[in-house]
Amino acid sequence: MSEPSHDDREAPLAFSLIRRDPLFRLQQAVGLILRDGGLAVARRAALIAAFTWLPLVAWAIATGRALGHSVEHFGVHVRSLVAIPLLVLADATTHTTLSRVAPYFITSGLLDESTRLRYEALLSAATALGVLEP
Repeated sequence: MSEPSHDDREAPLAFSLIRRDPLFRLQQAVGLILRDGGLAVARRAALIAAFTWLPLVAWAIATGRALGHSVEHFGVHVRSLVAIPLLVLADATTHTTLSRVAPYFITSGLLDESTRLRYEALLSAATALGVLEP
């Protein structure tokens, strides 16, 4: 494998699968995601979990099923309080990892010239479609 040339070591391409996503922009508009670029993972996970779980608890209390049926439907509570926050964490983790890994393909010399050009063209096309950050 050849050593990357000086041209290949230029600033890496910005790569994000989530920053131009409509859901990301909605969360930013309502203040769940900070405008300064921080993803506010803990806050988002807690609020989204509460948003999904509290109506279930309110309904159970209102119908008198809060104690007996809560144990029977344990899986619903686990999904709301564990799985949903884990998905928010996975979203942030994936964003961070892909932001670092994707440009590495170009700067590392892993791709030969023709493959690198195709890779950059795919990233440019995704950017033009609004999938990636410009």
